[in-house]
Amino acid sequence: MVDLFLYSGIDDVYPLLLLRSSDWGFQQLQGYDTSLNYFSHKNDFYSQSNMQTCCEGDRSIIDFWRTNKGASDVNGSDYSEFLYQTELLNIIESHNPADPLFLFYAPHVAHCPLQVPKEYYDKFDFMTDDEGLCSIQTVQDEHPIDPNHLDLKYRCRRQHAAMIMIMDEVVGNLTNALQKKASIKSNKALVA
Repeated sequence: MVDLFLYSGIDDVYPLLLLRSSDWGFQQLQGYDTSLNYFSHKNDFYSQSNMQTCCEGDRSIIDFWRTNKGASDVNGSDYSEFLYQTELLNIIESHNPADPLFLFYAPHVAHCPLQVPKEYYDKFDFMTDDEGLCSIQTVQDEHPIDPNHLDLKYRCRRQHAAMIMIMDEVVGNLTNALQKKASIKSNKALVA
């Protein structure tokens, strides 16, 4: 897992935001002012439905949270990673550069289920599937690669490469947004 920590200095870290896909408890109770996350181990990227607990057979169970309540305002509206990106970019845009900023971003992409928007899937059409066993992790009838394109064939390497591309794009967009903020340019960043 890749975590992105952005802060304004070791001596004056004041947490303002956590965006994480994790199975932690409510982040507000851990010192964060706001969060967007899920708690279970694996969720559908499009519906945010729970996929890996005692309730995984019930697709009506949605596991997507904004701080201390359900994230019903965005649930099911987009691919999870794009929802995280939008949340982060909005925080960065509205942040006063004179104030310390702490962002914690742990991407959900590159994890099962291997679901990815078609426009990213298509960029890796030169790859062949060499890992059919990982298709067990994504039951295509229940969690399609892209629900807007049900005809996409399961291609493990291709889907994974497309997910990594999304992660790279999101981190690049966050970095660009931070660089546009005048005083944030000189802040320290730790990427682990």
